[in-house]
Amino acid sequence: MKNIKHQNISRITLFLISLFWVTKLVAQDISFNYLSTENGLSQFTAYCLYKDELGRIWIGTRDGLNVYNGNWVRSYKPERGNEHSIVGKDVRRICGDGKGHLYIQTIEGICIFDMYSETFETIQKGPGHSITYSSDTLLIGGNGSVYYYDVLNHQVKPYCSLEGDIQVSSLLKDKTGRLWLGTRGDGLYCLRKGEMKQLCVLPQCNVFNLYQDSSGDIWVCTWEDGLYHISDNGTVHYTDGGADRTHCISSNSVRDCCEDNQGNLWIATFNGLDKFDKKKNEFVYYTSTDIPGSL
Repeated sequence: MKNIKHQNISRITLFLISLFWVTKLVAQDISFNYLSTENGLSQFTAYCLYKDELGRIWIGTRDGLNVYNGNWVRSYKPERGNEHSIVGKDVRRICGDGKGHLYIQTIEGICIFDMYSETFETIQKGPGHSITYSSDTLLIGGNGSVYYYDVLNHQVKPYCSLEGDIQVSSLLKDKTGRLWLGTRGDGLYCLRKGEMKQLCVLPQCNVFNLYQDSSGDIWVCTWEDGLYHISDNGTVHYTDGGADRTHCISSNSVRDCCEDNQGNLWIATFNGLDKFDKKKNEFVYYTSTDIPGSL
């Protein structure tokens, strides 16, 4: 299994992370706004974004947790001697319950942030590999197992397990209650509601992130294996190969994706930002240029 190499990102868009170059199909029909260290961002390597119920953007970086309210950026870092500060400064994932609480995964542990008291509570020390919040439950991916956080007893407890020493790198609980488990090099698994055994959906791929769109379809972002689209009609695999570039992504290494209010899928790759028109089945690439408003 190849090691994942995290790329430095010196600027971030307000809705998706991407700053890379591509020399294939190019389009610049929209304008991008940026945040950088010049605007108060604590560090230029951004790993994750989360939009809370107040409309603020939370940004996990290599050097602290940041929040952007549309006017300014505030940063949170560990404070020596303060047990209510964030556990670790290298923030990898953020999710929330929509009720004033954020869940932050760093390389040193997992903590809860109360947005009203502005205090952190550490719920797990030591690295977790992934987190997601669904159905009023925080799920935590580990080595060969998934755990959940018991809010009443303030304890992390077993939820389910996989056979072997499999690292659960991403989690998604879909609208039907199925739990999708992306792994680091061991493929994608699915646990149906009410069942105990997971089904291997995609073998051996290295999963970065999982996303469910408004149609209920699952999108699988992988390292060096492209983008998978799983629906009731089957699985479609998008890669950067092929003669017709409009039907290919710009890179086989895909960090993340999300859907806009027009149904387009925005894809952050290691070669650029792609927009996928699901109705036309076409990709458009956005690149960095000297023109104001470009990536």
